[in-house]
Amino acid sequence: MVRLLERLERRSQPFLILVGLAVLVVIGLIDYLTGFEMVFSVFYLLEVGLAA
Repeated sequence: MVRLLERLERRSQPFLILVGLAVLVVIGLIDYLTGFEMVFSVFYLLEVGLAA
């Protein structure tokens, strides 16, 4: 996990923003398709934590 974070730190800021938005869209799409039976708030929090 540390190696992944080190590799991400070397990337440009626009790239990281684009990747973060793409992950957010994928999580949102999965959340929408599964309906209210499953709660995906943990994955949204994970995304925010990685972006910070």
